[in-house]
Amino acid sequence: MQTILSTLLSGLQDYTIDERGDVGSWIRIACVQGLTSCIEDLFSVAESVTDFADYLPVSSYQQAIAGILKQGVERLDNVRQEAGTCISRLLKLTPVQRAELTWSLPGLSLLEELIFKIDETSSSVMELSKGERVSWADGAWLFPRAIKLLDVPEYRIPLLTGLIFSLASRTESTVTEAVLHCCILLPLMTYS
Repeated sequence: MQTILSTLLSGLQDYTIDERGDVGSWIRIACVQGLTSCIEDLFSVAESVTDFADYLPVSSYQQAIAGILKQGVERLDNVRQEAGTCISRLLKLTPVQRAELTWSLPGLSLLEELIFKIDETSSSVMELSKGERVSWADGAWLFPRAIKLLDVPEYRIPLLTGLIFSLASRTESTVTEAVLHCCILLPLMTYS
């Protein structure tokens, strides 16, 4: 299991481009889907696995979540949308508790608040429920929320890395929204 998780996590770093285009994005999407499926499957059998931490260490779990969120703020709409779909699936999982360890999403309440609540500050107010599909491809919806997730230390570096990829992108709608929200919100935020 550790080999599978490690391989999927490393695949999130694939930015290969060749004559077929951005083939790295195909790999990153497959890795986002694979990590999500592995976590869902492991959580579904957690009660019957006595050495659960050997299969899914808390650190690997948090790396997977942070890596998926990083993909959720990157430049390609289809990659962001798949990451958002997978984060929504992971939000529905019941946390696993073993002795002093808990497998739950870092910043869970903030994630739920930002993804599933009404955003009254946005020009396009959306009311979302846990069953509704969110458009992570829509930069105007996504980037104000993603910036707020920088308050969660486990997500800060991966999110900043993903945002930098978005700022460096050639996709005008992504760059415009990322720049707008990074320039407005980042200076207002304080990090410990």
